[in-house]
Amino acid sequence: MPERGAERRRHVRLTSRGSTAGRFSGRGAAGLPQQAIIADISESGIRLAFEWSQGKSFPLKAGDGLAFQVRIEGSDRVLDVQSTVRRVTADHGRGGVGVGLEFSGLAPDVDAALKKAVLNLAFTKLRSAQEAPAAGAPKALRSKRASFDETEPAAAAPAAPAASP
Repeated sequence: MPERGAERRRHVRLTSRGSTAGRFSGRGAAGLPQQAIIADISESGIRLAFEWSQGKSFPLKAGDGLAFQVRIEGSDRVLDVQSTVRRVTADHGRGGVGVGLEFSGLAPDVDAALKKAVLNLAFTKLRSAQEAPAAGAPKALRSKRASFDETEPAAAAPAAPAASP
């Protein structure tokens, strides 16, 4: 049995509401809906959210191969990817099914385009987070953005009062 950590993705997962997957092929793909929403994505894998009736048997299982096309938010290129199903879980919050996939056998140009699209998505998310002021934050804190170079060292002990002559 693999360690719990060995089963997890090696890269940061990014959520993306505007990314989709479709045109599925492989074992069990004929029974899938035509399109899925990308719940999250990283350089090594992707989690798809399918609309699915809870009473029906889902056509994919761990170990199945699945090829599909993916369109990542912010990228105008459609990528043809190959993957292996790692986990299939009921998505109780939305009434569908979540499928965790690990990318496999990607062509070098697709792998590079995927990494670039994920990096662009990360920068977009970071920019959006920096531009949107935190709700309830004081106005002075909203406008000041500290970079790593501007941060102050950890709080030091208060300085002793100067001795009077």
